Amino acid sequence: MLRYSEARVEGCFIDYIGSYADNEDVRLSANGIVSFHERTENVLKDFLFKAFEEAEYYSFDFSDGNFQMNPLYQYAEKIFQDRDEMNELHGSISKYLYNNSRHPQIKPGELLQVYVSDLLIDDQMVDAYCIFKVEEKDAFLKLQSDKILVEEGMLPGKVDKACIIFNMDGDDGYRLCVADRTSAQSDAQFWKEAFLNVKQRADDYYHTKNYILTTKQFIKERLKPLYDIERTEEAEIMNRCKTYMKSAETFDKGEYEQEVFYDEKVIEDFRQFQDDLMAEKQTVFVDKFEVKQQAVKRYQKVFKSVIKLDKNFHIYVHGNRSMIEKGTDEEGRKFYKIFYNEEK
Repeated sequence: MLRYSEARVEGCFIDYIGSYADNEDVRLSANGIVSFHERTENVLKDFLFKAFEEAEYYSFDFSDGNFQMNPLYQYAEKIFQDRDEMNELHGSISKYLYNNSRHPQIKPGELLQVYVSDLLIDDQMVDAYCIFKVEEKDAFLKLQSDKILVEEGMLPGKVDKACIIFNMDGDDGYRLCVADRTSAQSDAQFWKEAFLNVKQRADDYYHTKNYILTTKQFIKERLKPLYDIERTEEAEIMNRCKTYMKSAETFDKGEYEQEVFYDEKVIEDFRQFQDDLMAEKQTVFVDKFEVKQQAVKRYQKVFKSVIKLDKNFHIYVHGNRSMIEKGTDEEGRKFYKIFYNEEK
């Protein structure tokens, strides 16, 4: 959990990253910003950290697994050793990003680099180095007594591409927060893979999220093809998953399997599915961990099951399969019969 109300902004550089495909160059800031009005500093902190108060963590990686060879890890290490190093290294970081932004659909934009001290994360006071790329700006109205102006700016909590490097766990590639709002588009992965080169940390948050998503994936890719289960059965399994995750403080694999899947043959299939993921995608599974309710809350939508009927109806199933029946009438029309206790 990240807290930043008492944090201080110690320095800031704003460079411009041009479009590599259009032969635009990098424009480096000649002078950094070292002092802020109190309100400006508070709004800037909201912009940097509001979206990451409850976040999953990453660490630096590299092609051969040796994170110490990652250029950004090296830059961060030097800056944390001597904050004044950012006066020179902000330009190196901007140029490194530019050289990893060759895809023609990668947009130009400002690169904001900020050094912040006295952040509270998991009860530890740490410094952080923030790297944010602003590609899209929002229009807003500025009201004056005799006119209304349209200006552009960024909204706190709404970021395009971001990386916060915390000065902790340096011997394990540092602890990072990462965001990439455009990762599903054609320029996908250049921020996380080509520029940052990061991997998700296998911590309790990761394991909580991993079991939720793996259970959903197992139902869709393995259980449904094998046993041709109904959508109501899928919903009931995910509802049991949700119930377990919300009630358990410590995850126990054997306990989870019995409470969610019941059947020994299905449990065996689930374990084989996990083995396949570990072999094919290097997914990490452990038998015990602390359940993180932040992850359960963030992935709440995974538990929802929707039955879509033609273009007429959507049925949202939250569990209790005994309250819904599926059938076919004499004329061959399919139907669902729904029981309920109270209409709201």
